[in-house]
Amino acid sequence: MRTSSRLSGLSCPRSTAIWSLVIILAAQQIQDNLIGPYIFGKQLDIHPITIIVLVLVGQDLAGIIGVLLVVPVYMILKILISRIYELFFKERWEQL
Repeated sequence: MRTSSRLSGLSCPRSTAIWSLVIILAAQQIQDNLIGPYIFGKQLDIHPITIIVLVLVGQDLAGIIGVLLVVPVYMILKILISRIYELFFKERWEQL
């Protein structure tokens, strides 16, 4: 019995499959490492390099959980510190 149906990915030349894989991986890396931090930085008012450094540090400290939690924790701390500054130190600093 002869099978006449093939998967379309197996019927194309290997060079086409390799180039497709290279293009997909390159696009994914550009999106994740350049475009993503830039967009998140604009929305959250954080510099894109800060996001990249935070993600790298979070990954070193806690693995995938650190990567997922580091930016929200950073934003919470940033908001708390700015509110504390506004409540207690802003008026005193401006008077000096």
